[in-house]
Amino acid sequence: MYIGSKTPAEIALSIMAEIVALKNGICKPSLTSVITGKLRDEEIEHHATDNPSY
Repeated sequence: MYIGSKTPAEIALSIMAEIVALKNGICKPSLTSVITGKLRDEEIEHHATDNPSY
């Protein structure tokens, strides 16, 4: 589950959320895959640097 984790604690939180979902019978695919989330973040950063709003 991609939540934009940056720190080890945030990464652990994402992993635990997946484990709890499986334990509770939630077998849906993650809301956003890691690769999709990272690509989206890169697009947002790229757009922000191209169009700075001062």
